[in-house]
Amino acid sequence: MAVGMRFIGSVFAAGILAACAGAQAQSPATTTAPPAPPTASTPATAAPATADASPGKALVEEQCVTCHAMTVVTATGRTPQEWSDIVDKMAGYGLEATADQQADIKAYLAKALPKS
Repeated sequence: MAVGMRFIGSVFAAGILAACAGAQAQSPATTTAPPAPPTASTPATAAPATADASPGKALVEEQCVTCHAMTVVTATGRTPQEWSDIVDKMAGYGLEATADQQADIKAYLAKALPKS
């Protein structure tokens, strides 16, 4: 049963990632405008307030929402290694961030969303 659920989850994740990659591959003329930045009235969609001065926060808000709702990104705290592994995985799926930007994203997520 667990293997079947893992397979279904993997297929679902692959489908979402393929859709994200396809959306990024579209020319700018055919894409829609990015969503408005989060406001005080939409705190559930905003990145956590901790580590506000970090350049990683802006990168998370800019890069991760290309494929994910911010609530998905912020739903679960993780260890620094887990965040690093996730960012590396997303880079393999088309995350458009330099190595320095990826390091900023990893540092921000590890500080703002630690594993409880």
